[in-house]
Amino acid sequence: MRALLVVNKVATRTDTRLADRVASALRTQMSVELVYTDYRGHAHDLAISSAEDYDVVIGLGGDGTINELANGLLTLGEAAP
Repeated sequence: MRALLVVNKVATRTDTRLADRVASALRTQMSVELVYTDYRGHAHDLAISSAEDYDVVIGLGGDGTINELANGLLTLGEAAP
């Protein structure tokens, strides 16, 4: 199973150390690619552009990060794996 872990490192209570720990824990069960958001709306763009390459997309951040991911994936509709 391949997972994309999308991290907003500027979200409250989220940082690169936490992201590395979460990625390490997930890697015990699956292949994980860790990517950080660079701008507002980036999680949305990542969800759309990479959904076909991963079995699961995981968000680590605040409400905004999760909202962007969800809305990005929802735009794919039936095309999502």
